[in-house]
Amino acid sequence: MEVVSIGVALILVLGLVTMFIIQTVVRQDMNKSGEQLTDFAINYRAKDLEEIFDVSKNLVSIIASDKEIISFLRDEEAKKNRGDEMNEKLLNYNSGNNYSAIYLIGKDGRTRASTDRSFIDQDYSFRQYFKEAMRGENYADVNVGVTSKKMGYYFSSPIKIDNEVVGVAVIKMNPEIVFSFLKEECIAALSDLMVVDRFGIVVGANRDGLIFKSLGKISQDKEEILATEDKYPNVMIDSLSYQEILNELQYIGNEVRDFKTYDNLNKRFENIIVTKVGEYNFFLVAKIDDQKVAFETGLMFRKIGGVILVIMFFGSVLMLFLMSSRLNPLEQLLVMSRKISMGDFDYKNPVKQKNDLAELGETMETMAMTIKHRWDELEKMVEERTEKLNEQAKSMENTKLAVNNILDDVEGVASDLEKYKMAVDNSSDCVVITDLEGVVIYVNKAVERVTGFSTYEVIGKKAGSKVLWGGQMPKEFYEKLWKTIKSDKKVFEGELNNHSKNGRPYISRLTISPILSNSDEVLYFVGVERDITREKEVDRSKTDFIYLTSHQLRTPLSAMKWFCEMLLAGDAGELTKDQREFVENISQSNERMIDLINSLLNISRVESGRIIIDPTPTDLEKLVQDVLTELDKNIKEKKQEVLLSVSDSLPRVNVDPKLIREVYKNLLTNANKYTQEGGRISVIISVEGGEVVSQISDNGMGIPVADQSKIFERFFRAENIIKLETEGTGLGLYLAKAIVESSMGKIWFKSQEKVGTNFWFTLPLSGVKAHKGQVSINS
Repeated sequence: MEVVSIGVALILVLGLVTMFIIQTVVRQDMNKSGEQLTDFAINYRAKDLEEIFDVSKNLVSIIASDKEIISFLRDEEAKKNRGDEMNEKLLNYNSGNNYSAIYLIGKDGRTRASTDRSFIDQDYSFRQYFKEAMRGENYADVNVGVTSKKMGYYFSSPIKIDNEVVGVAVIKMNPEIVFSFLKEECIAALSDLMVVDRFGIVVGANRDGLIFKSLGKISQDKEEILATEDKYPNVMIDSLSYQEILNELQYIGNEVRDFKTYDNLNKRFENIIVTKVGEYNFFLVAKIDDQKVAFETGLMFRKIGGVILVIMFFGSVLMLFLMSSRLNPLEQLLVMSRKISMGDFDYKNPVKQKNDLAELGETMETMAMTIKHRWDELEKMVEERTEKLNEQAKSMENTKLAVNNILDDVEGVASDLEKYKMAVDNSSDCVVITDLEGVVIYVNKAVERVTGFSTYEVIGKKAGSKVLWGGQMPKEFYEKLWKTIKSDKKVFEGELNNHSKNGRPYISRLTISPILSNSDEVLYFVGVERDITREKEVDRSKTDFIYLTSHQLRTPLSAMKWFCEMLLAGDAGELTKDQREFVENISQSNERMIDLINSLLNISRVESGRIIIDPTPTDLEKLVQDVLTELDKNIKEKKQEVLLSVSDSLPRVNVDPKLIREVYKNLLTNANKYTQEGGRISVIISVEGGEVVSQISDNGMGIPVADQSKIFERFFRAENIIKLETEGTGLGLYLAKAIVESSMGKIWFKSQEKVGTNFWFTLPLSGVKAHKGQVSINS
């Protein structure tokens, strides 16, 4: 019974110790984790607010680059006669009614056009957003309007002509957008959530009573600036009790800063969290209720304590039962173990019952006999080993001196390596190092944050396998990856689908670099991976929006085309010469709009993966001849010479003829448009390695060096081309690149202004795989 009492007492003591540990350690960890989680949530909210501001910043930049608006500000006569037209145009940019005003300001600071006509001819040259934009910079600020008498968030952008600022585009965002965002529930312990400007004045909050409060007493020099800029006319600004935060505001960057302040009214400390909103001159300030945090922590502690008490009770009952039924045999076995430990290897099993303890006794008896036998053998081995060790000791003494010299050198290298390891460990991107077979030998801290797998779960596992966060791509992807880094010994870059430990799918941009020895042998691989899921979602949303808008626009445009054809055919009666000319102009403009819509639809289909790829054995020479036949009229009008050269070894290639025809058509159309009368165009199709290479060349006007890096971007047209050909969508080369890359090829070019341009694109000689999409190109 003594053993039973000791066991029960032991359980009680362990339970009490566990309770004490939870209270002193676990509870502190829970409080610390709660604070860290709150800091993360505030930082995340700041990024969301930054995205709201980015929308307005991007919109005002688009307005400032509008060609009609630039022309309006350039022409003094237009400023007088086209004001109403510009007012209507600016209204089109406010489709969501998120802005109380959109207006254009001339160099003199006076408004030339506005969606709010009360702004027209008002002088805003004193506003900071006007001054910064006239210096060539985008700017964001908060003011109370001198005209509207209402607060708003102002975003400005310079309007430039040949790098000269000729005016400023301004949008005034409704503050309710920010107020609504701040009132969204994000943290249970949140008391106040505020947006303050660079002066520390609250310009947005989740409670109305905080607006136009200052974090602390504003200095005299800042009050003079507020008066000069006339930011908040006729507004009384009271101070809050956060003077320390106001003094530190100019030193706070995008990191999260925690402040402890004392609330004299409620006689308690407050936890204030502050972070900057991206690159804007705004700060997100949050007051956290520590009592709520403490309450949640205490509730969790009480639940854990209750569970431990229940475990203690049932453990005590179980201990009593086991001890009472096994006490005597255990005591006998204890005596046996003591005898054996003292060297009595001939001691026999004392337990006679037929149970598992009896089997244990028999095992101990057998073990004792084995130990006796091994003991005798061991004594002989020890004697032999002792002689050998004496000889080795002499050799080790000499080796020790050499090792000490090496260790002195290693210590210096280790110091440098430790610095490098700290830098890699704290990188925001996932860094993984593997051996030659892809087995992980190192990961940094970002891996656990992004994937959810701890270091101990990753080390020794195969990188990119389904056991970890990979294995989501087709077999061909990984074959190409290993060929690039292991056989070709080159850097591999690509995007791939992954999943975190909890099953969350995400998209990564991956770069793997082979590390080579002096003899050019691969030692190991270093992979850097970044989560780009959010970037992809934004890009996909843009593509879906373009597709939906273009699809909706095509129906009325098709109807307009039909009615124009009916009018020109005389179905509604004979037209006069002037009427026919008007209808023909309408028809031509409508056709250009239909071409633009079709291009946008084709691009969105390719980007979203909805395009059907139906490869068939295709004669590329005949495909090019068909395109040249279609362009024959335009080529003859400009008296251009066309040369087509096709390799004799070129077989039929398994590609989608509709898609590849679109590539040839875009490249040849551009060559025809931008090559002078009497110029030369050539098409050369050859076979190199496992690829079909198509080269389309001309001796036309060429592409300026400054524009060459943007030539495959959507809606981009080179400066020299715009002067020669005002019409065009800037989508042809972007679509050609998308089609070639979706066909497992690549496209590039070389050009010299006033000399000519050469475009090349490749297609796999083995052919393109079919893709079951939803629509075909130009459908």
